[in-house]
Amino acid sequence: MGAGGESCSGLSFAMSNRVKPMTVELYQGTYSPLTAEIGFLKCDLNVAVNAYIQWMKKVHQPRGVDISGVFMSKDSLDMLLPELLPLTSIERRRILFVSTVGGWTAYFDNGWRGADAFSSVSYLAKLIGCTGVRMHYSPDLPGKLGAVIMEIYSGNSIDIPNTLRSIAAVNEGTKWTFDAGGEVQQFEDIRQYKNRTVKSRFTAAMLESYLSSLDIQAFDEKFYDAKNAVLVHKIGPMVKGAKEYSLAEVRQAWR
Repeated sequence: MGAGGESCSGLSFAMSNRVKPMTVELYQGTYSPLTAEIGFLKCDLNVAVNAYIQWMKKVHQPRGVDISGVFMSKDSLDMLLPELLPLTSIERRRILFVSTVGGWTAYFDNGWRGADAFSSVSYLAKLIGCTGVRMHYSPDLPGKLGAVIMEIYSGNSIDIPNTLRSIAAVNEGTKWTFDAGGEVQQFEDIRQYKNRTVKSRFTAAMLESYLSSLDIQAFDEKFYDAKNAVLVHKIGPMVKGAKEYSLAEVRQAWR
């Protein structure tokens, strides 16, 4: 893929463009864990893909694994997501980059417990020199603990990690915990962070509102430009111990 397109830009706010929170998962959770965690890079699709492929080739070619990217064009995101299957443990074998109507490039991968947007998006943001965002939303289910997480990564930071802001409310099994670090952003409702109920300090509705302030409509399938996407996959031996799972197998464990 050629490295054409727009150059990456910095963080911008769109307070007046907020939408009424839907407070539901993307596709009502039908494709979770594929959609539980999504990364976003404020750059052109080709820029993100080229940077990722070059990075992965340096990491994996020494062990006989090649990295290939295939352009994909579908009518909707739900027609793209099955291309990530099967799900895999230990390593991500398939990664999907999708253009959006908001100037961001979305990142999905086939991790069996959800995407690893932190590792990939935080590094790519620094490598490219653009803003990165990680969002995670998992509702509480019988076999799956709930979590609401948002992180913003700087493309200009010399720090490791380059996390500009992190906010998280997570069910640890015995209790909910809340943590917030880094620079408070102007769109945050910091009063909520003092709520007596820990779970309510950072909710799905707040996550959606915060993302909307950055022109990211993560829970709206129309936000994703499925006609402009690239599927990156590793070709070669899997790492020792890695296993493959169907979407049904993983979701069955939550019931």
